[in-house]
Amino acid sequence: MHPRLPSPHSTMRHTRYKCRRPANNDRMVSSDSLLSATGNASLRKRSIAVNASLRSTRLVSADVNSISVNRSMHSGIVQPSLRSVALVLACFCAGAASGFLLDGSANSYAQFRKWGGGANGSLEFEFKTDQPNGLLLYTDDGGTYDFFEIKLVEGALRLRYNLGGGAQIITVGRDLNDGHWHKVHVQRHEDRTILTVDGVSQMRTSRGKEFRFGRFATNSDVFVGGMPSWYNTKLTLLALPSVIFEPRFVGAVRNLIYPDTEGGTPRRQETRPKDHRVSA
Repeated sequence: MHPRLPSPHSTMRHTRYKCRRPANNDRMVSSDSLLSATGNASLRKRSIAVNASLRSTRLVSADVNSISVNRSMHSGIVQPSLRSVALVLACFCAGAASGFLLDGSANSYAQFRKWGGGANGSLEFEFKTDQPNGLLLYTDDGGTYDFFEIKLVEGALRLRYNLGGGAQIITVGRDLNDGHWHKVHVQRHEDRTILTVDGVSQMRTSRGKEFRFGRFATNSDVFVGGMPSWYNTKLTLLALPSVIFEPRFVGAVRNLIYPDTEGGTPRRQETRPKDHRVSA
C-alpha cells in the first residue's frame, strides 16, 4: 500500500477573517465580501474583516468592480488597495461600540444628524490617528455666525467656536497622534464651553448675550473627518468658510454621542447618507 500523498490543494492556505472584539476594544470593520489576494480580483459574496488598528490599516476608497488586497510584509494584516470611489466603512458588530475609519482622500468624510446643542448640550467621541493634523468635526448654523470646529493641530486638539460674539479657541493635549484612542468631550453651559480630552479640561467664556447655538431647523449636519465637496461652490452656506481647506482626518473614530433633537438625550449616532443637505 502506497502512503497517501497530500492533495496539492491541501497545501494552499486560505484565511478567513472573522468579526470579533479584540481584547483592547479596537474596532473590526466587516462586510459581506471576500477579497481574493491575487491582483485585481472579483468581489465575491462571502465575508471580510479588516483590523481597525490604525497602524496597520488605511482606508478607504473602493471600486465595486475590481478590488485588490495586499498583505503587509511587516504586520501580516490584510490592507485593502482600493480605488475609484471614496467610502467610509462603518461596522456595527453585535455588542460592540460603533466606529469607522477615514483615509483622508478627497471624498473622505462621514455625515451625522444635527447636534441639538442649543444653549446647554454635550458632544463626545473617541479617535486615534498617527497624523498630527486633520479636521475631526464641524457643524454650524447654516452659514451665519455660529460654528463648532474640532481639529488636530500638530498633535494637539483644538476647538474653535463662535456663538455670535466672536471666535473662541480652546486647545488641550499634545502628541495625540500616537496611534492610541483618545476621548473628546465638549460641554456647553450657556456662556461657558468646556473641552475635555482624556480627563484634562479647559474652559472659555463667550462674549455677548445670546449663547444658543444657531437655530436647530437651519443648522447643518455634523461632519466628521472632512467636508462634502459640494460646499466648494456654496461657501455662503458655511459660517466658517476656511473649514473647506482644512486637511482631512486620517484615522479611526468611534462612540460619537450627542443629542440629535432640541433638548434631547445624548445617544450614539449612526452615519447618514452622504450629501444629505438642507436646500440652499
